[in-house]
Formats: sequence, structure tokens, C-alpha cells
Amino acid sequence: MRVLLGNVKDVVDEIVVIDGYSDDDTVEIAKSYGAKVYLRKPRGHVEPDRMFALSKVSYDRVFYLDGDELLGRKLKSEIRNLVEEAGKKICGT
Repeated sequence: MRVLLGNVKDVVDEIVVIDGYSDDDTVEIAKSYGAKVYLRKPRGHVEPDRMFALSKVSYDRVFYLDGDELLGRKLKSEIRNLVEEAGKKICGT
């Protein structure tokens, strides 16, 4: 979680984390990055949590990342350029 959030913190204006009552330090790490954290009972698939997260974001542009995904340097640059051109903020969930 620390690697993921460290990877996206300079690209997004808001971070929303949905945690399935994990027994590690996910919640504490997410909060240390200023994330909005919501605890939800695991449902066996990710879509209900993604829809819930979407209801909690503050911005029009959102992208989803799983805990094992990272943004490459080129993609981060492209995201920044798109956001600057659009004049909008972005949320990562």
C-alpha cells in the first residue's frame, strides 16, 4: 500500500481507499497519505466496492488501481498533461 500510494500521490488530488477489514496496516498507511478510507465487508468481487468508491469521490475524473498496480513514469506524465489541459482535478481510488 505504501508503494502504491507513494507512486500516485503526485498525480492525484484525492485518494479513496476501500478496505475489506484487512488485518495489516493498510488503513493507517492510507490515512498517512491523506486518503479517505472506508471499511466494507468483502464481497468476493471488486465491482461493488468500485461503485461505492465512485460515490465518495469529489472530482469528475477518476481512475482505479489495485494494490499491486503502479503507474509508470510515462503514464503519470500523460495523466498530468490531460488534467492540465482539461483544467480539472483527479481522484485515484
